[in-house]
Amino acid sequence: MIATAKVGPNYQLVIPKKLRESAKFKIGDLLKAELRGDGILLTPTVTAGRGLDQRISELPIYSPTKAELRAIEKGRAAVKRGEFFTLEELFGTVAGDRRKARVKSRRTRASA
Repeated sequence: MIATAKVGPNYQLVIPKKLRESAKFKIGDLLKAELRGDGILLTPTVTAGRGLDQRISELPIYSPTKAELRAIEKGRAAVKRGEFFTLEELFGTVAGDRRKARVKSRRTRASA
C-alpha cells in the first residue's frame, strides 16, 4: 500500500489513516526511523509497557487438545499423590508416556 504524507510544522509527519490502520499503530506507539537509500523506513518498536501489553492481548489464545488435557490431569493427580518433586521428573514421565505409545512394530525377515 502506498500513500502520500505531508511534513507539517516542526517537521511532524502525519501517517495516512489507511496505513495507520493496516499497521495497527496507536497513539503513543514508538517508531524507529531509519534512513534507507532514498527514503526513511519507519518500523514499530516494542517497549515494555503499553505497546507490549497491547500486542500480547492481541495474540490468539491457545486451546489444548483432548490428549494434552488428559496429560495435564494425569500430571495433577500424580502431584497430588506426591509422586513428583520437580518439574523435570514430571516432564520426564510425561515424555516417557508419549514414547511408549509409539512403539514400532518389528519387521519380519523373509526366509530364503
